[in-house]
Amino acid sequence: MLLRNISSVEIEPTTNQIVLVTKGLNLSDDDTDSSRSKGEQMCALGVTAFPYVADENGSVEAMIDERSGIVVGMRDPRVGKLYGALISGDTALHDTHKNQATRLLMKGESRQAAIIVDKENGKQMIFSIDGSAKKVQISANGAIFQIDDQGNVQLTNKNGFGLIIDSSGVWVKGSCVKLGANPSMPLAQIMLPPQNVLAAPGPTTPMPLGTGSSVIITP
Repeated sequence: MLLRNISSVEIEPTTNQIVLVTKGLNLSDDDTDSSRSKGEQMCALGVTAFPYVADENGSVEAMIDERSGIVVGMRDPRVGKLYGALISGDTALHDTHKNQATRLLMKGESRQAAIIVDKENGKQMIFSIDGSAKKVQISANGAIFQIDDQGNVQLTNKNGFGLIIDSSGVWVKGSCVKLGANPSMPLAQIMLPPQNVLAAPGPTTPMPLGTGSSVIITP
């Protein structure tokens, strides 16, 4: 086996296989050899990664079977900060781009799985399944959707308006309006029978709605 740096990556036009251009592939284990050779990449079943090309921060390192020229394993030293976020028992699946902007983290000890995407402004969008906290959560752009261990649901936008659905009913935070010819009219006055019309003198006025109940919480 030889350990070599990958200088570039190509696609073989007839087989569409990923071909890695490496240093000193079929020669001795002398890393000062300046020759270049090509070898096909071998990945795990169901997983295919296109390595990011060499840049000023380094390059992918390949473990090569010198008899066949097949690349049987690779690592990228440039993803060190991602490795540093892991502890014993964790697994990460991530893109191979230099930005490292998308990843799936599986945390064994805390029973968590999370898909994380970094936006260009540095903020993140996260889909998290948390077995320790017993909740599922999606957070993006200041909005949050959450299901807790009791089956309660919470949906709020970046301004704090939204819905809470629990065993007592549906709680609405913010004003409900009909989108149409008269968007300023409260939804309760349009959709409910006259005896159930909401007259909201306070922050938690009950609003019967079918078999459950709804409450408007004014911000």
